[in-house]
Amino acid sequence: MCVTIQKYQVAVNRFQLEIYPAVQYALEAINTIEAGVLDEQYISAVNNLQKEFHSLETFERKLIFPAVLSLFDENGKEKQFTPDIAEILNLCIAKEERLSTYVDEIKSMLEGETERESNTSIDPWHLRMQQLSDIFLNRFMPARQQWIRLLLQLESSGHAFKTSHGICTCGRYAADVEKEAPGKQQHQ
Repeated sequence: MCVTIQKYQVAVNRFQLEIYPAVQYALEAINTIEAGVLDEQYISAVNNLQKEFHSLETFERKLIFPAVLSLFDENGKEKQFTPDIAEILNLCIAKEERLSTYVDEIKSMLEGETERESNTSIDPWHLRMQQLSDIFLNRFMPARQQWIRLLLQLESSGHAFKTSHGICTCGRYAADVEKEAPGKQQHQ
């Protein structure tokens, strides 16, 4: 397996096995709250956040992750499609910005309520909203930033052009470099 693909596979696995399920769980916890308990602003913000999150998750699971990993396909299958990493970056960043907007909206509503209700105990829906906000800010967004860095590395390396019929040529490139300058491998 290509050394480079391992970084991308680890990131994809982290999203699919850890990050997405954690966010989904937090969103489902919000959905179990009786609708009459939540303010209309919260309901709207959570619905928007949920729709955008599901859109991103579906988009990445079905299109982005397979497309990026296909750049490193070692099976030798000829590709009819080479993903445009710049376009993938633009789409991912746009979706992240929308998600951040919804999370910021929820966070500001929570902060406003915390100031008004500083002497009362925190009720379950407020706690769940805070947990949702925390998951996005402390787990989801840092993982997203790491994914964007990986995509930027992929874009700047021109890796899509270092493939031959979909086969990663890292090994071939490293072997060529080794022949030219023994002991100095420049590509990972």
